[in-house]
Order: sequence, then C-alpha cells, then structure tokens
Amino acid sequence: MNIFLTGSTGLIGREVLKKFSKSNFIYAIIKSKNKKLFKSKNIKYIVQDLEKKFDFNEKIDVVIHLAAKVQKKSKINYNHNYKITKNVLEATAPICKKFIFASSQMVYGNIDKINIKEDEKIFKNKLDFYGLSKIKCEKLLKKYQKKYRGSYYSLRFSGIIEGTGFITHAITCILKKKKIYVFSNGKVMRNYLSLSDCVKSIFLTAKKRNNSNYHTINVSSGKSLNNISIISKLFRFLSINKKIFLTDKPAPILNLTMNIGKAKKVLGFKPETFDRSLKSYLQNFKLYEN
Repeated sequence: MNIFLTGSTGLIGREVLKKFSKSNFIYAIIKSKNKKLFKSKNIKYIVQDLEKKFDFNEKIDVVIHLAAKVQKKSKINYNHNYKITKNVLEATAPICKKFIFASSQMVYGNIDKINIKEDEKIFKNKLDFYGLSKIKCEKLLKKYQKKYRGSYYSLRFSGIIEGTGFITHAITCILKKKKIYVFSNGKVMRNYLSLSDCVKSIFLTAKKRNNSNYHTINVSSGKSLNNISIISKLFRFLSINKKIFLTDKPAPILNLTMNIGKAKKVLGFKPETFDRSLKSYLQNFKLYEN
C-alpha cells in the first residue's frame, strides 16, 4: 500500500510512520528537514508547504491527513487548517480513492453532554476556532467525496493521553512535587485515547475495503472519567499519597464524552483499557516529556 501522509513530524504522525512503514511505502510531507526524522527505506520525505497549491502524481492508495495547528483561539490557525486541507484534497482526490482526515471531539463544542453520537447536532456558537476549522474541513471532505466518489473518513479523536493535555500536566506536577489544581471540583467527565489506539484506528480505516461513502467516526477509549478519578489512578500507579486541590472555577470545557459504537461496528475497533494505557504512558513518560 502506498500512503500520502501529512503531519508526519507530529505526535500521531511519528507513530503512524513507525507502524505503517513496516509493510507499506509512505510519501511523508514535511515543512523542512531540520527536525530529526524517522529513517526507513519505505519512507520518502517530501518538503512541501501545504499552504501553497501543489501537484502530486505518484501512485497512492490512501491519504492520511494529520497536519493541523491546534491553538483553539486563533482565527489564523482556523484559516490555515482549512487551506491546507483544501490543498491536499485538490492534489490527491483525483488520484486516490481513500482519504482519512484527523478530526476532533472539539467539533461538538462545549455542549456539556456525555455519550455523544456522530449525528449530534452541531452548534457553531459552542465551538472555538479549532473546532470550527475541523467541522469546516469535514464539510469540505463531503464535497470532494461526492465529486470523486471515494471512501472518505473523518475520525473524531478524543484527547490523546500522551498529548499536552490534563494527564501530562498532572503527571508532570506529581513528579515535580507541585500542587495539582482541578477545575469544576474535578467532576467534569472526559474521554481519552491512547496514542497506540489512535494509530490502530487509522490502520483499521486504511485497511478497509473502499466503499465510496463518507463516514464520521468517534474514536476514544469509550471510558468516561472525571479528573479526580484520573489523578487517583496516577497516585495509585505511582504509589504516591498527595493532596488534590479542588476549585469550583469552571473547567474550560464542560462534560464531553463520545459514544464509540460506530467505530467498533464499522472499523472493528477495540481499544485497550484506560488503566493499561495510563500505566504504559507512565512507564514511558520520559520519552514524551520533551
């Protein structure tokens, strides 16, 4: 399988390169060669500014579009995410029948709801610029799918355990012996997703037979947790007894968890347990600290 990959130097992209390059050939799009790059005979790095229109004429079987800027309050990044997605579609849609787009749980916005399904009504006034950019890109995918009749997937990922969110912040505070402050008295419910399960969902999508349809699919661990329970697990796994400082100051995002029934049915996705994912991250934490 020949793969066109964007975002290959990001957290998810690096793991996609490692897993997929074992038995596939990857055209990995990068902005520059200054960063340390994963080496493999099955990877060809191509320097390309995705904000500029480009041509691509190699034979590819699937596009995996991970590149994005994630700052939630920047309209500049909103425009950037849309522009690069359109340019990637323009270059690859005529020659490739499968397109996998890394969307986000943030398309649902701050709606204070649990067990959300993919057909949940979207309220634009509840979205930040990042969520707006993802929903706009999803609509663009639908447009190109209708034109080229390929198999297009928007995978709505929950927060990645190994990312820069609450879990990494909490572990850092624990290890550096700093106080941990938790908003909304720690009761806000969340989903998380391990990096390995995220890559697994992309792998399962890439392997699916083309069916000339557009799909939006929630991807998470399927486990709903509040921050108090997460910190308690961290204390237990690290054999630490430490005080949690609760505040009734509202969390930036209210309750937000997703139903993953469709991922299980359509992709055959079976996430590992949250506890196992968390323990694995703790064991390898220094690998991600920087």
